[in-house]
Amino acid sequence: MVRSTVGFFVIVVVFIAMAILAIRPWSKTQQLTGLPAWRRVTFSLGVLALTTQVAIFAFIWTRVGKDHVLFPEWSRLMYPLFWFSVVGLAAGKGVARWILLSISILVLALSFFTLLSV
Repeated sequence: MVRSTVGFFVIVVVFIAMAILAIRPWSKTQQLTGLPAWRRVTFSLGVLALTTQVAIFAFIWTRVGKDHVLFPEWSRLMYPLFWFSVVGLAAGKGVARWILLSISILVLALSFFTLLSV
């Protein structure tokens, strides 16, 4: 149990670090300034959906993960959030878009396999 908890915290810290490293150059260079307003809003909503997706993944290891009734309900939220984040992040531009898309795919895959293991 201790090894899996340490592994989980390492994964969450890596996701957060990758997201910060992707968003920092994007915000400094203002890559979205040349884009239409609808693409900037859509990209921001995609980042919000990705943040919610990572938060739900983190909640798996709290009381929600131990409750066999709540766990599938929380995990069902991952699929719509994944599609919102993919559509939203695809509207962006630059390297940040690809890093954030890969984080979204990894979080979905890890939550799917965690759901299978329960």
